Amino acid sequence: DKTKIGISDALLITVSVTNTGNVYGEEIVQLYIGYRGSVVDRPEKELKGFQKLNLEPGESKSAVFHLSADQLAYYDEQCSNFVIEPITYTVHVGSSSREEDLLHGEFSIVD
Repeated sequence: DKTKIGISDALLITVSVTNTGNVYGEEIVQLYIGYRGSVVDRPEKELKGFQKLNLEPGESKSAVFHLSADQLAYYDEQCSNFVIEPITYTVHVGSSSREEDLLHGEFSIVD
């Protein structure tokens, strides 16, 4: 539930998934990050992780992702270094990258 992290910190992102059907199922939970306000051209949603969950009928499990600030860096050729931008990042978690399949949240990186 962090909304702000430092450049040397990390987030733990957790989402609960329930098999609402009557048969065994598998779900691939995907984690995407968006870069709102980036000074460089970046993808609208960048895949940062995925996890396969095996679920019995009616069973719930959590997918847990560890995301460190340095995983959000880009390489700046002018200064020959990786840069972690102090911007707002959007978290997208779901069964695909389609908007209707995603849950959303936000956090910021602060200096």
